[in-house]
Amino acid sequence: MSGSAHLRKRGDTNKPVVVTLSVTSGTLDVSTGVTSILLYVRPSSGGTAEAYAMTASSALVVAYVPTALDTFVTTADVYDVEVQVTFTNGKIQTFPESGTLTIKTTEDLD
Repeated sequence: MSGSAHLRKRGDTNKPVVVTLSVTSGTLDVSTGVTSILLYVRPSSGGTAEAYAMTASSALVVAYVPTALDTFVTTADVYDVEVQVTFTNGKIQTFPESGTLTIKTTEDLD
């Protein structure tokens, strides 16, 4: 998802949201030493962000498998996205380091 929008049709739950994390300096490994990884999703037009628990699939790649109840699955819209990693030492880091990522959910025919 990094560098481009995550595109999906309304109601689709088969396609996971996958984010490759990157840092401008230092190193990062989310496969160890992490207490939580959350995907924050908020409509671009404003409103409340929803948080979804993600899993690490490698040192720098995290994923979330959506459900039929998730707002960004049920409602066609453009969503701003951030990933927040909480480490075992209590420190928090948000990705991307500047700006947001995007999920674009479009209408389907049914």
